[in-house]
Amino acid sequence: MYLGDTPLAAAWSTALRARDVMTGRIVNCDPDTPREHVARLMAEERIHCVVVSGVARSVDRLDWGVASDSDLLRAALAGDESSAGQLARTEMVTVQEDTSLPDVARVLLEHEVAHALVLVGTRPVGVISTLDVIEAMAR
Repeated sequence: MYLGDTPLAAAWSTALRARDVMTGRIVNCDPDTPREHVARLMAEERIHCVVVSGVARSVDRLDWGVASDSDLLRAALAGDESSAGQLARTEMVTVQEDTSLPDVARVLLEHEVAHALVLVGTRPVGVISTLDVIEAMAR
């Protein structure tokens, strides 16, 4: 997806980076955290996702995942008592802190996700969402 010289591209300052609009606090939990506790965390923190650390991606690989509000709703409607690790089906999409906002938007759209973990090297420092990007566009 190329935004080119469209009005949308012009609305963004390429000087804005992920670090400028991300949420600098990462709310996370362990994979065995019960669904109800994940829901409580989201409600209390007023967030739409919880980062799940140590999700098994293969026999020898642990990774980050995300349990989103949509994942919780799907599980609740299905009567599923999933843990956070089971809800975090999708690998966490990441961007570097110096990634431009148009590039963040491209990554989120390409992966069809609403949140990305913001990294400095390999260290997580925040979360950026589609709403964060939209709020920056509105400024």
